Amino acid sequence: EICWPLNLIVPYASKDAPLLDTLKKNSNIHIDYFFTNEQDIGDLPIYEAWDKNYICPPYQNVMNVAIYLSLYWGYPETNLVGVDMSSLEDIRVDQETTELFSIDRHFYNNKEIYTDKKLFDDKRGRIRSDWKFHEYSYAFGRMFECFYNLKKYADYKGLKVYNASEYSWINVFERKKLI
Repeated sequence: EICWPLNLIVPYASKDAPLLDTLKKNSNIHIDYFFTNEQDIGDLPIYEAWDKNYICPPYQNVMNVAIYLSLYWGYPETNLVGVDMSSLEDIRVDQETTELFSIDRHFYNNKEIYTDKKLFDDKRGRIRSDWKFHEYSYAFGRMFECFYNLKKYADYKGLKVYNASEYSWINVFERKKLI
């Protein structure tokens, strides 16, 4: 049992998950929900809808959601550290087979994560993709577009987001060194 205060952030669509019923019994756990479903907001400006938690920005990755929630909760300053978002550098096209693949330099061991031999090419040490290149590029474009919209949301609320990452492709937030 958790014996310290814990705030758990859960998509509203998961509000009826059986696990949450168990967690709600612990008085140290406070559950906060955010909307991920598309809802009709009528003529309400987008940032007001975000402020009222009627909708949220596209939640394509954890950073989009984390920045949104930081702004939604009104933290005056958010510092991004280790948010490189540069995995597009690792995408390759096999010049013989035309297969799209990735050289994953993440912090974990590929062999442990990619046990599906269909995806992990043990011989070449790379991750196969069943995506088409335009799909991959589009997904990256949406992610970076979301960062720009989050910057506008921060400006709307008078809050600051700084990119304190040593290396990062995110070029919308002001750079800052923490040390």
